[in-house]
Amino acid sequence: EVVADGSGIFQCAYIFSNLLGNEAGRMIYDGDIIIGQHGKIVAVNKRLSFHRFKVLAVDVDFNDPSKTESVPSTDNKDRNEELTQAVALGLYDYLRKSKARGFVVSLSGGADSSSCAILAAEMVRRAAEELGWEKFNKTLNIADSVKDWKSAVSELLTCAYQGTRNSSAETFQAAQQLAQFLGAQFHSWEIDDEVTSYTTKIE
Repeated sequence: EVVADGSGIFQCAYIFSNLLGNEAGRMIYDGDIIIGQHGKIVAVNKRLSFHRFKVLAVDVDFNDPSKTESVPSTDNKDRNEELTQAVALGLYDYLRKSKARGFVVSLSGGADSSSCAILAAEMVRRAAEELGWEKFNKTLNIADSVKDWKSAVSELLTCAYQGTRNSSAETFQAAQQLAQFLGAQFHSWEIDDEVTSYTTKIE
């Protein structure tokens, strides 16, 4: 709306460009590029790319705006798809910039931690699909031999089930099965001693 209205009010070509990726772990920028002319949007890029930058080009006719070409957009505005792509990009770019070797999730078998593990796996699947395995592996320092998403997830995602006397066999099985399905490394240990220690200190 800003680009369309601005280009219409000032009767000009209006180009908007946004940052792309995870900035210092705090913000995820979508890399939006929008081109408008005389109140009409003529080009919009596909946002939230795993590439370091995107380029969008359009031939603008300044003498006769009706002859300016329009570039059809392939961007997906579905909010669930947008959220998944944004988080996947944020996780990927954080690994790239921090030089970290992966993520560790305390996987309880519940919805919250399971969602975190799935989003990490989606990051692998989506980034490798867009960039190709060679670039994906090189950027995140993964062995060249890794060519499928489960192997890559195994390199980048470790899940730990931290059980207590209040945990159930069902939550353990849910955590273990999800980690196995995703290809993540899975560990399990009991933390009753730690819970008792903290409880005693607080009391």
